[in-house]
Amino acid sequence: MLLRTHRPALTLIMCLILSACGGGHKSGSGESDKEAKGDSQVVAKVDDQEISVHQLNIALSQLPANLPPEKAHQVQKQALDRLIDQEILVQQAIAKKMDRDPKVLQVIDANRRSILARAYLESLSTSVSPATREEVDAFYDKHPELFSNRHIYRVQQLQLQGTPPLSTLEEAVKGSKTLGDVAKNLAAAKIGFNETTATIGPEQLPMALALEFSKLKVGNIAVVPQANGGHTVAQILAAQEAFVPKDKAQPAVERFLNNQRQNEAAAAEMKTLKAKAKITYLGDFDPKREAEKKPDLGATGPGTGAVTVDQKALAADPAGVVTVKSNANDGQPTGAVTVTRDRATGETSGVVTVNPDASKK
Repeated sequence: MLLRTHRPALTLIMCLILSACGGGHKSGSGESDKEAKGDSQVVAKVDDQEISVHQLNIALSQLPANLPPEKAHQVQKQALDRLIDQEILVQQAIAKKMDRDPKVLQVIDANRRSILARAYLESLSTSVSPATREEVDAFYDKHPELFSNRHIYRVQQLQLQGTPPLSTLEEAVKGSKTLGDVAKNLAAAKIGFNETTATIGPEQLPMALALEFSKLKVGNIAVVPQANGGHTVAQILAAQEAFVPKDKAQPAVERFLNNQRQNEAAAAEMKTLKAKAKITYLGDFDPKREAEKKPDLGATGPGTGAVTVDQKALAADPAGVVTVKSNANDGQPTGAVTVTRDRATGETSGVVTVNPDASKK
């Protein structure tokens, strides 16, 4: 589906607690209760290496949380089989001493750092107060497009290739009555696209766009921004009411608001920590080195054309004003561009890129 989900990521943990495997050995075997309890934490062995229930629970926590109960054991078994396959491969890698390979160690360290950083941010959630019932009700009432006035849309859409300017897309949509008209305009503008149909709900749209969609009628055409910076042109073919009562919406709204608060807390903490840290960019990222790569022309915006700076013109003072002739700047109007001392010193002759706006002054 081309209209992608833009909901904030929610960490959904599947709490599947495995029962003790087997039930342990009989008391006649002579082992203690502590030993029996220890065995119950092991769900499989690969040669002499144990796979614990804790490893399995971590694997299960990466799965969707809305699996039906009747499939729980099947999912657990599949996850365990994947851990067994993983352990077999890990043993082979260690036997070949791949755990000492510098490249492998770098990847392990990178993952370790990522896990620690994520763990710290997630720890902030304990200090965030959960959303109250009043806040949940207020959110429900403020967003009828998601609940009381919710609709499911059937759309025909054009997924654009590349990222053409938004102004070009708006021009292609302007005056078009059908998506076929838009397609012709896009083809004339040499903009490629793929056509498809989809069924979407307002929760699959950015929050602001969901509100705008609720105001559209069947037949209307909209330009939909995508997460990758591109756009999709969609025409609404049908809209079906899909009312969600407040009691059923409450859990989802609570999760959304709590997640939003946690993200805000994480962003605030990151800003505070970054302000306290001493950050130094080195090498190619040294600000001084980056400044040397960018000519300072005393003008802003993209340069157009060029003018040759004669050494004699800058002999007296390398910082000054260079006259720009129209024929030297691809037909641009006569004007001037400032050359700074830092740019001109040591290189008093050469080519200076000219901003068209500067030459019109």
